[in-house]
This record gives sequence, C-alpha cells and structure tokens, in this order.
Amino acid sequence: MGIRQRLQRQITITVLQRQSIIIVTMLTTLCAMNAWPRFHSDAMSLAWYWYLILVLVFGLPLFGKRPDQSAARRS
Repeated sequence: MGIRQRLQRQITITVLQRQSIIIVTMLTTLCAMNAWPRFHSDAMSLAWYWYLILVLVFGLPLFGKRPDQSAARRS
C-alpha cells in the first residue's frame, strides 16, 4: 500500500478505544496537576463547575449512540 492510499483510507476507531483515550487524557491531566504547580494554579483558576459543564458538552456526545455498523459491513 502506497503513501497516497494510506492517507486516503478511512480511519475507524472503536468505542473502547475512544473511551480509553478519554480516560487516559483525564488521568494525565490529574498527574500534571499534581506534579506541576504552575499547571495546577492555572487549571484551578476556573471554578470546578465550568469544567463539569465542558465535560458534559464535549464528552457526552462521545459516549452516545454508536452508528449502525451493519450497513458498513454490507458494502
């Protein structure tokens, strides 16, 4: 497979991979907050409920209903 075909092919990601990426991102953020005082002070400059709102707005659609996989298998 050439470079052109690799760049043009459709990339698929499973639900488990997507959820794992989200969990790892959250844990890395917590680790950075504990290890780096400047990051902690910058992250805590916003009230906690703003982060909750952002997680709900951007995170919940990622855990939503999966597209129908059977249609993709038929083609």
